[in-house]
Amino acid sequence: MGLTANQHDALTEILNIAIGRAAHSLNQMVHEEVILSVPDLKFVTQQEAIDDFSTTLGGQICAVKQHFTSTFCGEALLIFPEQQSLALVRHVLGGLIDENGMTELEQETMTEVGNVVLNACLGSLSDQLDIPITSTFPEYRAMGSVDHLFTPEELSPDRDVRVLVVKVDFHTRAKDISGYLMLVVDIPSAETFLKAIDAFIERIHGGVAGT
Repeated sequence: MGLTANQHDALTEILNIAIGRAAHSLNQMVHEEVILSVPDLKFVTQQEAIDDFSTTLGGQICAVKQHFTSTFCGEALLIFPEQQSLALVRHVLGGLIDENGMTELEQETMTEVGNVVLNACLGSLSDQLDIPITSTFPEYRAMGSVDHLFTPEELSPDRDVRVLVVKVDFHTRAKDISGYLMLVVDIPSAETFLKAIDAFIERIHGGVAGT
């Protein structure tokens, strides 16, 4: 199960609008222009996501995670390499932070950044796919290595899921930072999600979803 060319283009369009909304909110937080872009997205298995992140992220990672419910449901995560997350939080706080790890204030700041980005994306999906989406308040997670991205239970062969992996580039005056947005859904939810995208394509573009 993957994305057709039209589904990929439609999702990129939807998420670029969402990221634009998130950038506007982040501008208010850091008091300068933050430009966000979505250069790449793909729909993969959990193992493929782990393999990809092992290459692109490496080392230690941290994430902001929240559960969402709709006609499809799952987990939404914003993931950064630990050092990049520290750089982002330092920029938001406007000063130096503990290089050895996140303090409570820094974790709260990172959670708020995740709250802005994740809710902008879920809100945009809700608006443009014309389906209600509710979500829990996001939580900060220090996940350690990429191998800890999913629990053994989540990686069980009996739990077949798909992962939408979206690369998000953060451009500020002082720093360029790359993070990843993930939507983790089971197969029935993935099928419902793709049908919602197909309906969006037909409604907005009059295109053929399977192209």
